[in-house]
Amino acid sequence: MGSGQFSALGVLHVHGPLTLTELSEFERVTPPSMTRTVKCLVDAGLVTRTDSALDGRKIVLSTTDAARAMMTETRKRRDAWLVQRVAQLSPEQRRTLADATLIMKELADS
Repeated sequence: MGSGQFSALGVLHVHGPLTLTELSEFERVTPPSMTRTVKCLVDAGLVTRTDSALDGRKIVLSTTDAARAMMTETRKRRDAWLVQRVAQLSPEQRRTLADATLIMKELADS
């Protein structure tokens, strides 16, 4: 799975069912580009497409049980790795990292 596919899957996992347009906006890519990404995820059995209850012209994308299990396991492994690595940093490095985290969050939210 490519990084774009994994990122889109992560957005669906965290934010719940979304339309293609909503997912494209989260990922800051064009809908045609996201269509290709979603097709790969559907073909892999990680995302389902269903008709929108609010607008029959729209399709809602959702993660499957397999995708949710994969994302949960990936998060557990990533978090365990990160906790180990941060514990090895000096107090000064941890302060710098905390400051940088706030700056990165501001950038991501802009």
